[in-house]
Amino acid sequence: MQALYHHTGYGFYCIDIPVTSGLKALKEAGLMTEYNDLLIDFSKTAEVFMTNGLNFPKPEVNFEQSIIAPATQFLLEFYLQTKDKQYLKAAENMMPAVENPCGNQPDYRLNEIPIRHWDCYWFGKRQVFGDTFPHYWSTINANVYHYYALATGKEKYQKMAEQIVRNNLCNVFEDGTGSCAFVYPKRINGEKAHFADAFANDQDWALDAYLMINK
Repeated sequence: MQALYHHTGYGFYCIDIPVTSGLKALKEAGLMTEYNDLLIDFSKTAEVFMTNGLNFPKPEVNFEQSIIAPATQFLLEFYLQTKDKQYLKAAENMMPAVENPCGNQPDYRLNEIPIRHWDCYWFGKRQVFGDTFPHYWSTINANVYHYYALATGKEKYQKMAEQIVRNNLCNVFEDGTGSCAFVYPKRINGEKAHFADAFANDQDWALDAYLMINK
């Protein structure tokens, strides 16, 4: 984390900053100097996220689920560690933006899965643009809902989190192979689609999220 902050400062919207696990590990190891230093670093990151609010950066596209959700997750985890309600309030202001890309369709590939579009192009073998349902980064929303349930006691969000990680298991097959993304549309630019991309590329992140949320 020190290297991350040294190279990027406090305004980088990083996926899965280890707030809970990082602080817990340092405390359990008795490394209280490092614990307090990291707590200060996290507070500076939180200040940036709160100051920016809904003015999220646009590194790739104008509205990116994997920018919005990690920032919200960070603030929720930091609230749970500090009990300072300003962090919970800031996270709650972001929650509508987290939920907007999602739907409650009666299809396990779509149900509570935030829409993503470019994942097969960047991570897959066929390199086509098309709505991916699911892609493993959709589990970041599950992390948000899980910590929001812990912070507020709203159990419906825990159930939503469990739906997302369970639905993501469809990208891991019975024989142990996997797919980085399922491209959902039947056709894209006239070409047949609706396929699981051949590359197994980091879909194990969904398993990590599943274990964390269901522990």
